[in-house]
Amino acid sequence: FQFNQVGGGTKTRRPVALRMQYNPRCAHPRCFLQGDDGIERPKSLTEIQEYIEAENRRLEKDPVRSFDSREINVRMEYK
Repeated sequence: FQFNQVGGGTKTRRPVALRMQYNPRCAHPRCFLQGDDGIERPKSLTEIQEYIEAENRRLEKDPVRSFDSREINVRMEYK
């Protein structure tokens, strides 16, 4: 499966930290997104992509800063 967006121009306005973790019990990849509160929650790949796109839109509209140095932390378990 493809996680990232491919193409020219800016794709993320926050750095994405992706941790791939082997789990022999996973029949399908499992995704987790760490919230601003530091708690990791299970999310679908689509939900994570939507979150990143929403962050991009939020930062594009910000008159003071168009990028944010805080990482978006994603963990994926796979077999």
